[in-house]
Formats: sequence, C-alpha cells, structure tokens
Amino acid sequence: MTASDGYKSSDTNDSGDKRFKISEGNSRNFTFTVSIPTGIDSGVLGIQLNGFKWDTASAEDMDNLYTIDIEDFRSDVVTGLTIH
Repeated sequence: MTASDGYKSSDTNDSGDKRFKISEGNSRNFTFTVSIPTGIDSGVLGIQLNGFKWDTASAEDMDNLYTIDIEDFRSDVVTGLTIH
C-alpha cells in the first residue's frame, strides 16, 4: 500500500505494517497493490478489504476499525487461473 503523495516522516513503512498520518482537515489517496505468486494451477483468486484501523490520538494504538460500506472494496473473483 502506498500513498499518492509518498511516505512522510510521520508514516510507518515497514513490511506488513503500513500506517499513514492524515492531519485533521486534510486527505490522502492510497493505492493497494496485490502480487500473485507464480506456480498456481487452476486457482480461485480475489481480493477483499475487511476494514481500516484508525485513531485520532496515536498511530501506535489504532483503537478504531472502520468497516461501514467496506463490501464495495473487493475485486472480481478470477477462477481457472494458471500463472507460470
């Protein structure tokens, strides 16, 4: 996951741990990139986001989970896919 304006010093950009600070009154756009490994025969693949964790006080705690209308953030399911 990346932000369209890159990473800022207040963001966390570790493998498996991406956190982005969005200051009050501002917005940021994000891109999710999915890599599918090779060697899958007749796979059934799809991507679905289940929620976004957020907090207003600390990027360490992330006590809130946004899930409203999240069902719209899913890909089509691809079946019978072979990747070499």
